[in-house]
Amino acid sequence: MKFKEFKEEVKKAYAKRFHNSLCEVYIFKCIGRSLCITCRFAENEKEVPFGIMENDMFCASMSINLPDNFGDDDDLPENMVLEWQSSCIKAKPEGWLAYDAVKVPYRKTTGDAKKIIKALDKYFQRLYEATAKLFEEGKIHDNFADLAARKIVR
Repeated sequence: MKFKEFKEEVKKAYAKRFHNSLCEVYIFKCIGRSLCITCRFAENEKEVPFGIMENDMFCASMSINLPDNFGDDDDLPENMVLEWQSSCIKAKPEGWLAYDAVKVPYRKTTGDAKKIIKALDKYFQRLYEATAKLFEEGKIHDNFADLAARKIVR
């Protein structure tokens, strides 16, 4: 599978749960190459505090190491490893902190592009269910409450 096809499949899987949210899939080039995926609850800078995308409610990102000479038009390797950098949702704090972090479970996955997409699809479902549960319990932080009210469909 080509990178462009993979990118579209991942975005399509994410959009099934989060219709108006941003899922970034890109090649990162620095001391080698990596395929990076970052999931955002917001659609753009207008939906996050202070217009900074890193202030998003989701802290969900993962990567796949690629060969050094990988190009955008190349076929993805047959054996890839999906590794996680972060997987949590910012929520109302119990104590004096600005946010609590609610972890969303994930699994390190090894396989071809189709297996990775299938694993991501399952993860996106867990992410949606965790977000909906926080919303129902009133644990969405005030910074994201209006946004969650518009985006969580139950």
